[in-house]
This record gives sequence, structure tokens and C-alpha cells, in this order.
Amino acid sequence: MAWLKSNKELLGLFVAIGGFLFGLYQYYSAQVWKGTEFAAKQVELLSSDPKISIASRALEWNNRKFRVPEKMDVEIKEEFFQHDPEKLASALIPHSEKKEFENTDIFYLDVYDHYFNYLERVNHYLSQGMFSIDDIEPICYRATLLTEANNLEYSKIKAYLDFYNFTDVIELIERCQEASS
Repeated sequence: MAWLKSNKELLGLFVAIGGFLFGLYQYYSAQVWKGTEFAAKQVELLSSDPKISIASRALEWNNRKFRVPEKMDVEIKEEFFQHDPEKLASALIPHSEKKEFENTDIFYLDVYDHYFNYLERVNHYLSQGMFSIDDIEPICYRATLLTEANNLEYSKIKAYLDFYNFTDVIELIERCQEASS
């Protein structure tokens, strides 16, 4: 007991350090939770955002009908849109190489530009450490489909990404491929 009385200051210091470390641990845990929660919201956009959903799911299907989202910048009269990989490949040609675009081309461009912007944001958040690559595995799966894209040549997609400076999309694909190997 004499030791305790003579070392009150030292004991107080240890209690303060312990409290600080516990608080630091709580803060770190909350940050990890917030990052995971934010990543989950980004993953949820794969199904909740109509344009992102169409773009990412079309990469898995050769021919499929998709419901046309209500708010589109192009006039598609039908309620459903018939996806065709060849038409997608034709649409994803830089405007310097293709002078006229049909409504189908504009639909694809609108959908895929939105999707590519989304993937760029995801890569930015990943670069900032807001979440880990493991937190966004479904996004990685869909992004790496761009390299396969049901018989579309990735070189055509990459030429489009390069031309319009979607460098973060290419970086995200490379990160995802590296993480899965």
C-alpha cells in the first residue's frame, strides 16, 4: 500500500495511457466500420443505379433485354432495350473515328460513360484509403469483365478509355486483377 501512495502519479499516468489507447482503438474501429459501410454503398450502386446496373450486367450477357430507365438523355421509345455486344462495340468508338451516332449508340454511350465515371470514383476512394480492395470484390468482378466483355475486344474498350482519359478505370481493373491473382 505504501508503494501505491508513493506512486500515485505513475499509476495515474498508466491509467491515462490505457484510456488513450482504448480511445484510439475505438476511433480506429469506427473508421474501419465507416469505410466498410461506405464500400457497401458503392457496391449497392451496382444494382440500385439503373445505368450502372445495365452497364455492368450487359458485360455478362451476349443478348439480353434491359428495362430502359425513366430518365435518359436519349429518346428510346421502347420500354425494353435489346443489348447487342456488336452494337456496344460500335458505340464505344471515339467520336474522332465515328461521325454519326444512332440512338442506340447514344444510349450505350450515356450508360457506359456513367459507369466509367462510377468506376473512376471507386478507384479514387480506393486510392484515398477509404476502403480496401477486398471490400469491393463485386465491383472488381464487374470491372474486370471489361477485359472479357463477351467477345468484345478489350483493345477497343481500352482505346475508348484511353481516348477519353478514363485512366482510373484502367488502374482499377489492374488493381482488381492483381488482387484476384
